[in-house]
Amino acid sequence: MNNTLLVIIVFLCSLGVFYVINLLQNFIFTDNTDFKKYSKIKVVTLSGHVENLEYLIRKHFAKNKRKKRFKDTKLIFIDTGVDRETNNILKKMRKTYNFTICEKNKIYDIIKKKLNI
Repeated sequence: MNNTLLVIIVFLCSLGVFYVINLLQNFIFTDNTDFKKYSKIKVVTLSGHVENLEYLIRKHFAKNKRKKRFKDTKLIFIDTGVDRETNNILKKMRKTYNFTICEKNKIYDIIKKKLNI
């Protein structure tokens, strides 16, 4: 009984230590500039078959949600000839996440529209 309780206490203490280290890391490496009023655009070109596309999209939005640095982060995919499976994944993920898919000859118009220039 004592060994089990000791293991649980050590586990919880180690979680607390990791949490404190994470807080310190975020405090030390966070820029004090107020970026919340700015927008950020990330443009990604896609061609052929993209194996880990769903993971990359989820990772991008999770990272931006966690950091909360930018007010509106725009993700734009430029379609330069993706296969059917990748296109289906993009269409399904667009229902959940807010990103844009465009052809390479229309990228200037999309960026202009997104930034309200």
